[in-house]
Amino acid sequence: WQTMPPAAEAFLSEEPFSIDTMSAEEWLQWVFIPRMQALLESGATLPNKIAISPYIEEAMKEFDDLQQLLIPLVALEELLN
Repeated sequence: WQTMPPAAEAFLSEEPFSIDTMSAEEWLQWVFIPRMQALLESGATLPNKIAISPYIEEAMKEFDDLQQLLIPLVALEELLN
């Protein structure tokens, strides 16, 4: 994990997964996890269809512990879908 978030402009991306402004790791740390946490804390309706594991699998295919990272992501997808 990074200690400093990406530049504010990176969060303005309109592309899926902020692919044009953030790495997959940055998107997970600074966008996906905080958004899911905010939804949970506010009691808001969670998304009923997500598919992030294919992107993470491709974007992070060189990551040594990729399979360990995918386990909770796939479980979350199955829970929400």
